Amino acid sequence: MTTITTEFFRNNLREVLRQVREGRSFSLVAGENNEVIARLLPASSTKNAPAPRPIGLLAGVGSFTLSEPFKINENEFTAQE
Repeated sequence: MTTITTEFFRNNLREVLRQVREGRSFSLVAGENNEVIARLLPASSTKNAPAPRPIGLLAGVGSFTLSEPFKINENEFTAQE
């Protein structure tokens, strides 16, 4: 996955979208820390994607939503190293 800035994306929108259509994926970063704010994936890559993994006791029972900004990655959240 290639990382691009919001400025690059804005200035090269047609080219980036052409490459996404051809199967390429991009991470879009912004801010002073180049924080990833979005991922651009070909639509075909998400058709057969597995369903999100249920978390613990909520599996099949309920759901939850985290409010923004929630700054923790999946490995930190699940305590995986």
